[in-house]
Amino acid sequence: MALDFTQPTAYDAAYDPAVARKCFKSFGRTENIAEMKSFFLEGQTSDKMYLLAEGEVSLSRSKKTLDSVKPGEIFGEIAVIAQQPRSATAMARKPCRALVLDTTQFQSALQSTRNSG
Repeated sequence: MALDFTQPTAYDAAYDPAVARKCFKSFGRTENIAEMKSFFLEGQTSDKMYLLAEGEVSLSRSKKTLDSVKPGEIFGEIAVIAQQPRSATAMARKPCRALVLDTTQFQSALQSTRNSG
């Protein structure tokens, strides 16, 4: 059975990247990651999600590159929202600066953002 990616999912309804960016900018803390160091590893559990401010991040699974993250993009949020182990490894391809939110900060930021309209 083929998946239909044209239809909204529960994830789409619950997660709005624009709101997430606002949350990161208001509530996130800065973290610097050196070139060739990992943000997280495939299979790892972690409650951190990231908004890349500077640098470039490679996402890989089983040592195969899946995608790269550029400044302004969010990554690591799916595992946090779904409360599942990481499905990929995120490695800094260049020195990186990112805004970081953990689950508690993200929930607080969402409540604050929703309440402020």
